[in-house]
Amino acid sequence: MNYIVIIDIGINNIRSIIGAVNYLGFKTIVSDKEDIIMKSSGLIIPGVGSFPAGMKKLKTKGLDKVIKRYHKMQKPILAICLGFQMLFTSSEEFKYTKGLNILNGKIKSLKKLKVNDIVPNLGWKKLEYVKKKSNYLFKGLKKKNRQFILYIHILLKLKIKN
Repeated sequence: MNYIVIIDIGINNIRSIIGAVNYLGFKTIVSDKEDIIMKSSGLIIPGVGSFPAGMKKLKTKGLDKVIKRYHKMQKPILAICLGFQMLFTSSEEFKYTKGLNILNGKIKSLKKLKVNDIVPNLGWKKLEYVKKKSNYLFKGLKKKNRQFILYIHILLKLKIKN
């Protein structure tokens, strides 16, 4: 059975993700169960909150190891917000915390940035892309559907590698 798992670690905002994926006709299952996750054709790791709390939730449920095994199978992973940050080696947010180390790098505290813009970036931004003849991603789609399609395209086609 083809389905996409949205990991539920208890600090997620997943309703809009479920809606977007279902809108595109994909079956979604919200789960934190290893057998369900490992059989899925795609994995979404959302997250809201602090890095230390997110990693604690993953480790408490054993999901840190499940995600690493899933990655080693070279299945597609889409990580959003805190979910994406947790893919990295570590974070300095609130306190030093080890991450999943799927991506090499450190998440730094926003307080250390000296910028004039509002940080973090909130809201929607316009997406710019280069259209190529070999890219059928947007062929025949109305503009309003393109964000959803890009989101799912990334999920199904992008494989996170070191």
